[in-house]
Amino acid sequence: MKLAKFIESNFGAILLLFAVVAFCFPQSFLWGKYFSSEFLMFALFLGCLKIDFEEIIHIKKNIGKLILFSLISIVIQPVVFYLISFPLEDHVRMGLFLIAATSGAVVTPMLASFLRLRILWSTVFVVITSILLPFTLPFLTKYLFNVTLDLSIVDMMIFLGKMVFIPSSLAFLFRTFFKAFTKNFTKISGGIGSVDMAIFVGIVIAVNQEHLYKHLFSLHTVYVIMLMSLLFCARFVLGYVLKADDKSEKWTNALMFGNMNNGLMILLASQFFGPEVLFVVLMSEIPWIAAQTIFQSLVKKHLD
Repeated sequence: MKLAKFIESNFGAILLLFAVVAFCFPQSFLWGKYFSSEFLMFALFLGCLKIDFEEIIHIKKNIGKLILFSLISIVIQPVVFYLISFPLEDHVRMGLFLIAATSGAVVTPMLASFLRLRILWSTVFVVITSILLPFTLPFLTKYLFNVTLDLSIVDMMIFLGKMVFIPSSLAFLFRTFFKAFTKNFTKISGGIGSVDMAIFVGIVIAVNQEHLYKHLFSLHTVYVIMLMSLLFCARFVLGYVLKADDKSEKWTNALMFGNMNNGLMILLASQFFGPEVLFVVLMSEIPWIAAQTIFQSLVKKHLD
């Protein structure tokens, strides 16, 4: 129990450790290159195991607000970014746009469970944005960047269904039919989830280490990371200032907007947008890892 709590409390440091090891010794993580999406699925499953279904009352009262937040996240926010990003290079614009336009991160409910925020609220946000994304992303990339994705809506919905609906449904079944096991397991699931996410980040970095190493030590990379950090900061702040019923919801909104769908972004960038855009997307792992540590400390400071 104590070990699980220790790991959960030091999530950001563990992410950083695994990221450094994966970059320096990629072979230690390449074994998982065909299973990266399964690690994300498992993270969502672990987060959903801790859902308090009394939150359903809160969801019913605020479903309209949650749908509005979803539209802000995957439609309004990326369009605003597109309008103010013209001075940037094309591949940098596209990489940042993918961050701004993808659905809620499947790991968000797990992070909400670490920080004792609204798990069900963040889960419903992930589900709504995932349902909308197969329609919004192809439309936005075509009409804003003149890029046509050779990926059918059905294929994208199947992928997102696998990533979101299967693990969340399994978690619901476990909570319903294996109550005693779930109650005991959730005492250590935070530590397991922390390691699970750290392994996922390690796999992503190891698989793409060649792209990272090629550009990492340059002023251009510093420039990209600074832009990424500003974008992440803006996303967290946007989530925090949106209307909320209480402090817990405020911080949950910040978490929802501040996280990114790593797996989906990297998949899209690698298949449709070329190595330069992929590099920008991969670089976002650096400010994302830093953001988790900072955000975790802020939440604990203001909610404990």
